[in-house]
Amino acid sequence: EDREAMYWCHANGIVIHEEIKKDGPWHVFINKGRNVHRSPKMYGRDEVIEKVFEFYKFYYNKEVGKK
Repeated sequence: EDREAMYWCHANGIVIHEEIKKDGPWHVFINKGRNVHRSPKMYGRDEVIEKVFEFYKFYYNKEVGKK
């Protein structure tokens, strides 16, 4: 389920990733075309990857659910 959502998002121009830095906490970035959004909250080591996939599933369900 997580991978399906991620693959769908990538195929549709949505890339979600954690902030690129060695030590946390980290922001999550959502790239949609030319628009880049940063999460207002920062996430620790145990939750940042979970949050990335939560965002992938959100966008996947939002768009695929319309069809």
